[in-house]
Amino acid sequence: MKRVAIITFVVFMVEAIIHYNIGAKSENPEHHVGVPKGKYLVQLMIWVMIFAFINAQIIKGKAITTKF
Repeated sequence: MKRVAIITFVVFMVEAIIHYNIGAKSENPEHHVGVPKGKYLVQLMIWVMIFAFINAQIIKGKAITTKF
């Protein structure tokens, strides 16, 4: 499960940074692509970590069981 969570974290983090840059560019056309700074980066990492863990649980079949 650790491997799934780590891979998911990396992929989700890249996606989050892309979305951050899209939003920053739309608010400020002078914005240059980059990684968020300080407190915002830490908050972003925490949220991404939470969802990476949830995703790993779902993949392993421990969080959600469905009957079809």
